[in-house]
Amino acid sequence: MFNSDKKNSSINFLNNKKLDNTKIGKVINWATTIGKSIICLTFSFVIFSFIYRFYLDHQIELLTEKIQNNINEIDQYSQHEKNIIDFQSKLNLVEEKTKDEIVYIKVFRALEICMPKQSQLKNIEMNKKSLKIEGTTQNEVIFSNFLNALKKQEIFSQIIIDDLKTEGVLNPKISFVIKLQIV
Repeated sequence: MFNSDKKNSSINFLNNKKLDNTKIGKVINWATTIGKSIICLTFSFVIFSFIYRFYLDHQIELLTEKIQNNINEIDQYSQHEKNIIDFQSKLNLVEEKTKDEIVYIKVFRALEICMPKQSQLKNIEMNKKSLKIEGTTQNEVIFSNFLNALKKQEIFSQIIIDDLKTEGVLNPKISFVIKLQIV
């Protein structure tokens, strides 16, 4: 009955040609080919999304670690910044004080130039805008020379004689109080 010389033959219980030609066959064929492709693409997209998410999580961990390592340095910079601000405020104060001292030095130099040798100062009051001096001179000529010398100084804008006293002909000493406006 069976001959071994014959070629192997196969038996197909479903007729491919009849099923492929029907609508249901076309849908099944399309679903098996296109559906597999869509499922593979969706699966690969999901896997890629997970891998990318893990990559981003790793990057966040690295950044957090760098930030934690640099917090001490950042804190040190804030302390340096506070020191610099304090130093700048002290420099501003020193600059303000030295600016005033420069004015004071100019005033005292001008007063020294004008002051006659025979005069004595008893009291000096000074602020930024004015100078009040109280003193004595030997006579009217010396006092007049003193006033003329003060008028020539550019640092003084106004000279006001507040008080002027003399002890008479026998004792020609003059006591004075002068207010000077500083430029």
